[in-house]
Amino acid sequence: MKYSWLGKDELYLNEVHVSSIGQVTIGCYGGHTGAGSCKNEDGVLVLVDPQGEWVFTMLLDAHYSAESAEWLMEAVEQKREQLLVLLRSDDAFTKLESFFVHLFQNESSIEAYRSMKGETACMLVYQRGPYVWWLSVGDCAAYVLHPDLKRLGQAALNQRQFFEWVGHVNSFALPVPCYTVGRRQLRKGRNEIVVLTDGVLDTDDNYFDNSNHLYEALYKDRPASVCVDEVLQHVYRMAGKDSATIVCWSYHSEEEGLIPSDLIQK
Repeated sequence: MKYSWLGKDELYLNEVHVSSIGQVTIGCYGGHTGAGSCKNEDGVLVLVDPQGEWVFTMLLDAHYSAESAEWLMEAVEQKREQLLVLLRSDDAFTKLESFFVHLFQNESSIEAYRSMKGETACMLVYQRGPYVWWLSVGDCAAYVLHPDLKRLGQAALNQRQFFEWVGHVNSFALPVPCYTVGRRQLRKGRNEIVVLTDGVLDTDDNYFDNSNHLYEALYKDRPASVCVDEVLQHVYRMAGKDSATIVCWSYHSEEEGLIPSDLIQK
């Protein structure tokens, strides 16, 4: 199953739009015209295994124009069959990084960036069973929300980076390509995986920049569509100028997560 959207085609100015595919909920808000918003340069691609075994999402937040987001969406679409084979394979967690790094820095991509207007932040997240993989370029954010993690003040998968992009200004054209990549074991029980663009966080009150507030809003015993809508309605009420996009889904793990050896019950 596939969901794709580019903000340049459906702006959602002064509007919150929530949809779903499989177990995944997608929320889009285009910005407040009263605050000066007139365009939406976000983008989303979600691929969901029909049997619910895995989810892959690519979230884009372009700058200066939507060209970079559109180009990257098309580039992944051209490789979709290869990507699907990889996502279904037992090697996905070890091979996804090289697949995307090659896509970002091959010669044809580098050539395309030169004539492109603007650049995009990019967050890739893949969840399969009780594990999650991510690759981040720029300032999008991803979280795993779970009570075990909340008790220790942990939520974010990545640290946002404000000077990385894919596009005309390109982190992958550096002598040492710069990006963040990682893997995480999920905890036993419900894990809420959340991926979002900075418009959710960068409101005047910075309310959801506090991960506790994000947890309280999204880790509820209510439909995800209602929770996502409430988050984006808050952004709208705060007259958020920047577009804001959220992708989230739950995974219930039956496996016990790692714990320190001195806490293991004998």
